[in-house]
Amino acid sequence: MREKGGKPQQRDDEQLELDFCSQIEAFAKATRLMIEESKTQASIEEGNGIKEEDKLFVQVAAACKRAIADSGRSRAEVLDDVNRYLGRIGSAASKRPISIHVFNNYLSAPTKDPMRTSVVHAIAAVTQSFSPYEILIQDLGGRVITNDEVIELQLGKIVELQSSLAKVKAEQRKQKRRKKKDI
Repeated sequence: MREKGGKPQQRDDEQLELDFCSQIEAFAKATRLMIEESKTQASIEEGNGIKEEDKLFVQVAAACKRAIADSGRSRAEVLDDVNRYLGRIGSAASKRPISIHVFNNYLSAPTKDPMRTSVVHAIAAVTQSFSPYEILIQDLGGRVITNDEVIELQLGKIVELQSSLAKVKAEQRKQKRRKKKDI
């Protein structure tokens, strides 16, 4: 390649190469996430968020059912893990385990039998899903992101800073060249 003056352009060995595949994958993932969020947001009524307590119970229960379904495990299997997570199984258990009947009521009749926060948290933990929290956070205008997504954001900022630094260095080199020409 040649610059405007006809001089060959030199390769900067300190310049980082871009990994376009990972950037494309990250863009595709972000696009899928935005589409999913818009579908979820569209399902929430117009206005200032969830106003009725019963509606909140229904949405949290639906998110918990989605988390269970996405885990690929049965409700009974998840319930065993929930009881274990909450310390309700074993000799040291201070409370009785949640029965499958009560668990089904939590998920299928949430306005009649709303779930305790500890049970919602246990479902999220044992299924490794943020779905139950996303419903609560979206109502406040927030968004749940994973540690991996935080790292991706930080890496993106680092790349931006490196790019800015490279521009500053290039400008400094140009200024040095101009000073040498002026001498």
